[in-house]
Amino acid sequence: AETQKLIPEDFDELRDSSVCCFCVEDTLAPTGFAHTVLAHKEPIAYKALLGFGKPKFEAEVGSLLPVYIPICKRCKSAFRMASAVKPLAMLGFVLAGIAALYALPKLFPSADIKTKIFMYSGVILFEVVGYVISTLLANRYVKNHSVNVRFNIFDIDLIGRMRKKGWFLFQDNSASTNVGFSKDPGDFGRVFDE
Repeated sequence: AETQKLIPEDFDELRDSSVCCFCVEDTLAPTGFAHTVLAHKEPIAYKALLGFGKPKFEAEVGSLLPVYIPICKRCKSAFRMASAVKPLAMLGFVLAGIAALYALPKLFPSADIKTKIFMYSGVILFEVVGYVISTLLANRYVKNHSVNVRFNIFDIDLIGRMRKKGWFLFQDNSASTNVGFSKDPGDFGRVFDE
């Protein structure tokens, strides 16, 4: 009941939308739902240190709320690609690094220890550069496709209003919201229209 007071009265209307909530323009019909969990500090709850003793430490989360947002096939595909770009690019760099580790001793069989350390350090540096490049590629993908897709759920009006009232994503800190997908969650996650 306390948590319900923190939720906008039109919350359940979001999941009943007849258009995709992630489309920026040219909204398409939804084919399923994107889902995530929002959290709020209220109502204030207390927890014990390491689960022992009397609860006297304020918990970071007092409420959890599953959110189901209508999404079209195009936006769902963009979300999947946004989450795949970084690991795919990083995989390419890792495979190239493994190939280099395998090839370098064969190419330079008589290299002294200093040269070998230099070569292996180069491979490690290559992997670090690969991580940075894969992160930049993922961010670039999101930026380029943000003209068509809202990658951050707080860009959706109702969720944006909830953020102003203290709601935040539970366990997420990326530029694009990490969401799962489902066809039809039934009535799970409804607050007022149960």
